[in-house]
Parts: sequence; C-alpha cells; structure tokens
Amino acid sequence: MISMPWRCCNLRSTQRILSSSQLFNTTTVHRKVPNNAWILSRLCHKNSEHHEEEIYRGILSTQIKLVKTFSLTTSLIGLACQPVLYTLTSQGNFAVMVISGAFLSFFTFVTPLLIHSISKKYVTRLSYNKVEDKYTAYVYNLFVRPKKIEFRVSDVDVPSIPGMFTTFKAGNVPLFVELSQFTDPQHYGKIMGYDKPLDLQWDQELDMTKSEAEHMRSKLKDKN
Repeated sequence: MISMPWRCCNLRSTQRILSSSQLFNTTTVHRKVPNNAWILSRLCHKNSEHHEEEIYRGILSTQIKLVKTFSLTTSLIGLACQPVLYTLTSQGNFAVMVISGAFLSFFTFVTPLLIHSISKKYVTRLSYNKVEDKYTAYVYNLFVRPKKIEFRVSDVDVPSIPGMFTTFKAGNVPLFVELSQFTDPQHYGKIMGYDKPLDLQWDQELDMTKSEAEHMRSKLKDKN
C-alpha cells in the first residue's frame, strides 16, 4: 500500500523530466537553424566573390587619384589660411580684399568640384561575376574613395549621341571606359550591345530616319 503512491510519484517526475528534455532539444534545434543558414549565406557570398574576374583597369587611374588628392590638399590648406589672409587684407583696400577673397575661394571650392565632375565618370576598375552575370565598376568619389557601381547588361543604355567623357550609362550613371584597356574585348562588345541586332534608326512607314519621322509627325500634330 505504501509502494503504490511512491511509484506513481516517481512516474510523474520521470514524465516531467522527459517532456522538459524534449522541449530543450526542440529549442536547440530551432536555434541551430539560423546559424546554419547564416553559414550557408556566408559561403555563397564567398563563392560569388571568388568568381569575380577583373576585366578592365583604367590607364589613368593613378593620375586621377594624384590630381584629386593634390586638389583636395590645396583646398584644405587654402581654407585654413583664409582667416589669416582676410585679416591682413581687411586693413587695406576693400576692392583688393574682395578680389583676393574671390580668387582664393575659386581655387578652394570650385577646382575640386570641377575636377570631380569630369573624373567621376572614369572607371578605374571593372570586374565581371560569372555566377550572377553582373558587372561591377569602380570610380572615385569626391574624397578619392572607391565607389562601387553594380549593373547588368540589361541596365546599360548606350546614347545615340555620346556625351563628353561618356561611353555608356549604367542605371542612369554615365561611365567612361577605353576599349584598349579591356583584357577581353568581348566584354566591351557585350556591354555596348554589339552582339544585338543592328538598329539602323530607320522608319519603315515614312521611309526616312526616325528623327526625321518624329519631326514630321510633330509638325502634323501641330497643324491638326
């Protein structure tokens, strides 16, 4: 009579231990899944980086970096010296102070922006990812730091009339490359769309160029 309650109590305690152990195992399994997914994503990222192949390097990359660095350095020096120069020129003629201030401000602020507006389109390095079929272009920003621009062939727009220092546009970003610096010219042809059917820009309906046809249609609309 005494042993039966003890057995029931022992059975209930063992069931509680088993249920708690099962709950612990399920929580540990659920905790391991995100870690495994994170490891798998990291491996996939490393594999994609491993398939990056450099296909282009700009011949003027070093010169552009030196010019931009020199321009920023002189601008910082001029900016630091401006309070001293204004103090010295304020004691003299007002016109001389205005002219000297405008001269110094031009070389301090305008020159780096002018150089950047031209050099920001120059591609210093171009790589190709075989797995994702994606290109990555590197340019210098205002503070001479590499800026990454990723694009695919479908994102490329080759203007019919190229702009200044513009070979093509990748997602509305103008870029400049040189054919002679490509390790494989086929990539240049692929980016520029030379593998696509030739578009002669000809209007078959009016038997003239597309620009002339659009101009004629706009005239007819104005008359109507």
